Amino acid sequence: MADHATRLKPRIGRFAMLAMAVGIIVGPWMPQMPFWFSLSGPSISLVFLVVMILAIPIILAYGELTAMLPFAGGGYNFARNALGATPAWVTGWFMILLYLIATAFMAPATARMFQALFMLTELSETLIGFAGIGILLMFSILNTFSINASVRLQLIMVLGMVAVGVATFLWFFGSGHWSPANLTPFFTTGGSGFVVAVGIMFLMVIGFDCISQLAEEAAYPKRDMMWIMLAAVLISETMFALICLANAGMKPTAWITQQIVVSPEIARSVAGYVPAAIMNTAGLLATLTCLNGFMIAASRVVFAMGRARVLPPVFSRTNRYAIPHTAVWLVFFLCSALVILGGEDWLETLFIAASFATGIVYTLTCLCAVVLRKKHPDWPRPVKMPGGAGMGILATLIAIGITIAVAFGMPSSSWTLFGIWIVLGVVVYAWMAVKRQSDPEYRESVVFTPADIVEGVSDI
Repeated sequence: MADHATRLKPRIGRFAMLAMAVGIIVGPWMPQMPFWFSLSGPSISLVFLVVMILAIPIILAYGELTAMLPFAGGGYNFARNALGATPAWVTGWFMILLYLIATAFMAPATARMFQALFMLTELSETLIGFAGIGILLMFSILNTFSINASVRLQLIMVLGMVAVGVATFLWFFGSGHWSPANLTPFFTTGGSGFVVAVGIMFLMVIGFDCISQLAEEAAYPKRDMMWIMLAAVLISETMFALICLANAGMKPTAWITQQIVVSPEIARSVAGYVPAAIMNTAGLLATLTCLNGFMIAASRVVFAMGRARVLPPVFSRTNRYAIPHTAVWLVFFLCSALVILGGEDWLETLFIAASFATGIVYTLTCLCAVVLRKKHPDWPRPVKMPGGAGMGILATLIAIGITIAVAFGMPSSSWTLFGIWIVLGVVVYAWMAVKRQSDPEYRESVVFTPADIVEGVSDI
């Protein structure tokens, strides 16, 4: 049993958790569409369907693990039990990088959506950066005092965003302006570009895994976690595919790749300002939900690793509202630093680097599902992945393939970012090892297993 461990309170319901996941996945929809089309042209719509199918074994592995070990930090706990201390630390370290990159990416993207919505003149990169940090600050304050308010706001924003997204592709398909001629060439960058796009776009399922980061705060039965993950990816990837196909038929790929936002500009050219403003509002809601969800997920990983004493224990502290406030503010400062240092020129670098981190984290996590099947076959599994260990092996192989595909499309700037993070990780890991030798407070003391599930806390 884990001793002296701060527990987080269960207070997030099924629909709020689904909204959290969908909001994270769909978030980059509007500002990222030009980049998506640059990867493979109109075939990007098919990319999302391929990604959805490939993601299913990985989701099943995550679902089994999360129901069995429903504690904050998700992947870190899985790896700690399956692979040992050092692989678990590596898993957690790359999870933090993934969520930090995604959050920092969404900050200036959200500011650009404000610009598009209010039709502001071209804003400087510096102003966009400060606006993005201001948005990060706003959500950090919100998430310091009330996760309840945060997830309710997330649910409202996601409902509005999905409604506008569905209306968008229905309108475009039926508008009379949609033309199959704009879909040629369908595979703009060829077969190799399509494969690389599948690898990079695998980042666009990131969000379902936030359920494992927030599992300790879930106020519903553990067996439902897998189905919520599957539903989040099914809804999001289907929506992506339909919206991309709808946009591709409205305008040529060359035009789409030159826009800041695509759907609102198409709507403006067809029907004027009002529908464009509605779409920009949906895009703004999408970026806000994504930023909020990633910030929360990142803070829970930091909290879990602080609680396990593999990061400084200060990050395991909670305030009077049972919120890991020190972890929340560490995420704010690190994301702000990325925004300041990277600027908008690094948006593509960050996106691709996050895709590579996704592949690494998914590979290690799916491997955990296989190892724990053999290492602890007696542990209760409220929901099991069909196919057992075979499904876990398939999920691991898919994750490895995604990682390799992204690596082939990684620019040198993304590799540089990874190198810096690895060096920083080695420094932090070594420093923590030294501290453990001299300070009892830094000695690992929390390794959660199914025996630590408390009725009424983690199983509601």
